[in-house]
Amino acid sequence: MESIGKDESLSDSIQLTAFWAPFLLLHLGGPDTITAYSLEDNDLWLRQLLGLCVQTGVALYIFIIAWTASHLSILSILIFCAGIIKYGERTWVLKSASNEQLRESMPSPYKSNSNYSKFMREYRLIMFEGFHVKVSHVIEAPVVHMVENDSIPDEILVEADDLFQNFKRLFVNLLLSSDDRNRSQEFFINISSDGAFKVIEMELGLMYDMLYTKAKIIHSFQGRALRLISFSLTSITLALFSFIDICISTQMLI
Repeated sequence: MESIGKDESLSDSIQLTAFWAPFLLLHLGGPDTITAYSLEDNDLWLRQLLGLCVQTGVALYIFIIAWTASHLSILSILIFCAGIIKYGERTWVLKSASNEQLRESMPSPYKSNSNYSKFMREYRLIMFEGFHVKVSHVIEAPVVHMVENDSIPDEILVEADDLFQNFKRLFVNLLLSSDDRNRSQEFFINISSDGAFKVIEMELGLMYDMLYTKAKIIHSFQGRALRLISFSLTSITLALFSFIDICISTQMLI
């Protein structure tokens, strides 16, 4: 082969090509923020897992074939590990945001609502007695206390996060308890209309982060650790590659 010399060693061009092979894993890991562009992408996390295994195998094969114990080969190990972490992070996020995983991570509405089982028993008993039953909700007219201040205190920010933890069940077709419904109604009645829209905007932002971004994983301890390791390996590789390039350029000039 033209790329192999008399001493059976790989040429520099082959080593450089093998060095760039692990960068494919970094590219397939996607952006640092967005992971999915539709809800269906989250449910197809198994496809991403298969892609991770296949692409890792291909990059590892090229890495083994081109291994010469040179500086580029050693740097390839660092960028190879960083690529696996980033690609694996994306697969992890997609799995965490899938409909099945979200449903399993949320408490059952039947357990969270102590009045639900009692209500269903009474509903069935009345139905068995031959009565025509229609379920309806009676809305009481509470006293409205409007807040004129447009700024949102920290307590309301915490309340918005609590509401988000409850209402995200609706995205996986789970029911809300009567206590959660009454509590949310009481909260929105006692704030201004501008404040209510801001709280809803915050809840939608949290939902977007959970379904389409890596925010849920990045802000966890494991996510921070993996992100630090990946960034450190990439930075070290860049610094060492630049140093080696400068040394080679200097020798050529001399």
